[in-house]
Amino acid sequence: MPTLPFFAEFCARLSAEGVPLARVAAGLPAVHPQHFARGLEWTRDGGAWEIPREHGIQDTALYRDSPVALIHRTGVAIRRRLCDPATPMDFPILAELKADGITDYLVMPLEFSRGVRAFISWSSDCPDGFTADQLGVINDIMPIVSLRLELRWRRRLFPCPCKSH
Repeated sequence: MPTLPFFAEFCARLSAEGVPLARVAAGLPAVHPQHFARGLEWTRDGGAWEIPREHGIQDTALYRDSPVALIHRTGVAIRRRLCDPATPMDFPILAELKADGITDYLVMPLEFSRGVRAFISWSSDCPDGFTADQLGVINDIMPIVSLRLELRWRRRLFPCPCKSH
């Protein structure tokens, strides 16, 4: 699993600026004979890494029953305040996140050019979850996050032939 210094730095800086992040995950489509997608993951204590997702994952219950599948279909963000007992636990991952101490979970579409849709999720373990101001910060940076991750995705598809990069 390759490490991702840019993703680690971005998440750490956002956290240092007052957005209480415990975990950030993103999924980028892959054009690869073995991989359907590439997952980027960051945790406050573990740094950032990449996880290849094999073809066929989209046919599993893990994917079909996830908020990511809904994001891919609809492009609508999903938030679950796990610290609120009235929050619907309508995706299996929510029970896992809650067991790990996550109190707020937000998954958003990353809209790339030419209609390609990816996703990013933001998780907090702050007792009351994200505040309205913190969600505003996340919302405000989404165009930049989307552009940066699309550039990473495109670079993987079309690597620069120059040895200096």
